[in-house]
Amino acid sequence: RISPVVDPDDEEDLSVSQGKRYNILETAADHNGLPRVLADGFATKEQCQELLDLAKAGASAGSGYSGRSSPHTDNELFEGLTVEESAKGAANGKLNVSSSLLYLDLAETSRLFIEDHFKMKQRLHFSYSHLVCRTSLLNGKVSKEKMDKLKLSHPVHSDNCILKEDGQCIKEPPAYTWRDYSAILYLNGDFEGGNFFFANRDHSVQHEVKPECGRLVAFSAGKENLHGVLPLLKGRRCVVALWFTFS
Repeated sequence: RISPVVDPDDEEDLSVSQGKRYNILETAADHNGLPRVLADGFATKEQCQELLDLAKAGASAGSGYSGRSSPHTDNELFEGLTVEESAKGAANGKLNVSSSLLYLDLAETSRLFIEDHFKMKQRLHFSYSHLVCRTSLLNGKVSKEKMDKLKLSHPVHSDNCILKEDGQCIKEPPAYTWRDYSAILYLNGDFEGGNFFFANRDHSVQHEVKPECGRLVAFSAGKENLHGVLPLLKGRRCVVALWFTFS
């Protein structure tokens, strides 16, 4: 089930964090008590477009994957821009300064919301932030037979442990074992396929999230929140991916 956007006049569905109001679509109560939240209102259309333009100007193929431009599937081009790369680009005049500051601001807004929503007693620190775009090389032309064989845009995984075939998830290197929470801020929804999903232990889809500008999904980073991304069939999908740690 993909929840519809809530009525902004329904006070029960609104959350106030740091003086800002967000539309809460789903919480732990909708996910068997698991630490998850889905909410709208984290960026305006203009802000989303500004970050889309920043990605177009500064993102590089294979960023974060040692230059591998198609790290998960040959059907997509993967590009990314880290906060550090964005700041350096702004400092040397290659990237827009206000856009780079917006990148930072939206990441911080998301961090504060997560702290508030989950009523954290410890401060949440940034582990890694990545402005990421995936571009489909399929152009939407996929037969039903081929569709069943397409690799996921991002395979099912946990963000802080290594997922084994038997369903165990081992917290050891090279997993990012220090990561405690994760979030994805969507910048657009004008593409086909590419839905985020929470997964069962057998890797089947448990619950889908449809990307839209300003929509945020956040969750604890352990094995309780296995997740992935369905194949991107057409268009370009951009997000700000965020990982956090208590340490």
